[in-house]
Amino acid sequence: MEKANIGKVIKDLKEGKGVSYNQMANDLKVSTQTIQAWFTDKTEPTPRHIYRLAEYFNVHPSKFFGGHGVDIEPDYLNFKVVKISSKTLIYIGGNRFIMQVPLVEHSTYGGYLSGFSDQEFLSKLPKHTHIVDKVVDKAIIGDFRAFRVGNSSMDDGTSESIKSGYLVIGMEVNQDLWKNELNIAKWPTWIIVHEDGIIIKRIIEQDVENGVIKCKSINPDKEMFPDRKILLAECLQLFIVVNIEISSNN
Repeated sequence: MEKANIGKVIKDLKEGKGVSYNQMANDLKVSTQTIQAWFTDKTEPTPRHIYRLAEYFNVHPSKFFGGHGVDIEPDYLNFKVVKISSKTLIYIGGNRFIMQVPLVEHSTYGGYLSGFSDQEFLSKLPKHTHIVDKVVDKAIIGDFRAFRVGNSSMDDGTSESIKSGYLVIGMEVNQDLWKNELNIAKWPTWIIVHEDGIIIKRIIEQDVENGVIKCKSINPDKEMFPDRKILLAECLQLFIVVNIEISSNN
């Protein structure tokens, strides 16, 4: 899914509404610096800000994410702020939610390995706002992360490719579930936070008894990207890839 440039969308809506920076900031009860940061994509609006922006400009929240964003009457707005497993999201209908998650750039992979469980470290990561557009079992819902892809291991030149620079959105599977069979038929692509690094692969086999998974790249260059077996005991986190976004610079 190609994501819209949120800053440009907000700027275009502001110009269409004919309001000044100060008026918009006053109406939304935020600073002009916050407005400027949104316009320049230095920061992204939180789910609650997306909710307020949608009401303010009389559009559906999907407008900010590349959706049609057809103008609608306020009385017919069918979205609301909700909490699921202590996470603040915006429900926009059709089992779809807007949420904001920590973004792990490829350049910070090394730091993430030592700071993945440190709330202070996580709070300093940039945030990425996106739409969760797949139904997830609420019983296993875990933390979400966005990871920037840094190599071509999952690029085979087809529409299935996850190219370098793309963003992959992952939902964490809690460690107490790793001893069971992972649902690799439904969720074939995973983000594996291994003690030696972060990799994005397809899991093609699982030895539940011995705690081993076999991972595969889709890049046909097997000399550079061979299949490999990984001990789950050496993994720090596992994330199901629930969404893939084409970065605006790709």
